[in-house]
Amino acid sequence: MENIEQHSFEKQRRLEGRLRQKVDRLDRGEEDAQMRVALDLPTQTAEQTANRLEAVVSLLGGQRLLIPTSIEGQNAGPLVLVTSRTPGQGESQSLAVAFTSLTHLHSWDAQARPTVMSGTKLALTALAVLPRRAQVVINPDKEGVVIPHAALNAIAAGDSWLPAWRDPELLSHLQQIADSLLPGEVLVQTEPAVDAKNHEVMLVVDLCLRHRLDEAKDAFIQTKASAIIDVLSSDQRLRASADLIQFRPRLCE
Repeated sequence: MENIEQHSFEKQRRLEGRLRQKVDRLDRGEEDAQMRVALDLPTQTAEQTANRLEAVVSLLGGQRLLIPTSIEGQNAGPLVLVTSRTPGQGESQSLAVAFTSLTHLHSWDAQARPTVMSGTKLALTALAVLPRRAQVVINPDKEGVVIPHAALNAIAAGDSWLPAWRDPELLSHLQQIADSLLPGEVLVQTEPAVDAKNHEVMLVVDLCLRHRLDEAKDAFIQTKASAIIDVLSSDQRLRASADLIQFRPRLCE
């Protein structure tokens, strides 16, 4: 217990130190060189887009970010919000906006006045003030990078973010659920995909179903896939790991 308390104290001390970082008075609003490299990573494939997101998240906690001043009717506390629609669900989602440079900020709104906020403080603030699942979009003037809720939690805590599609323990957990429902009939795999509308990286849960020759294929997929998707979609560990989750049932080749 003593080691756990000491670890928590050290993490809190590091977090407080980052929040007390002084503002550089010589800051001209230019983009950090490492962040520029991360943002310029290719996004032609889902894997590349996921790699870009991971690179941005890994730098975000220590970044100086520019937050536009509040706009009436479009803010939550000190954060300005934009609205994104959740694919396939018809629900709107509010995202806080942040910029890595004055150029990006003024490209989005030429009249906006910036305030400076660290990436850690941005994560803490977004988690505190957004009424639902907090998300942040970096540089929405271009193809913005949507920072998912789980990544904000990691940044706020001073931890590294492990994306759901790279988490072996999550994959093992999902496979165990599948095996408990359909022993030996389902192979679970995870991978990233990209929502084309919002440029948001989502988690795909691939369900490879083993088909017996004496069963009709359509009926097999409909009954077996529905049973397992109903259970997996309500699993709290899975739901906490990603903001957007897509299930992809298919017959094993």
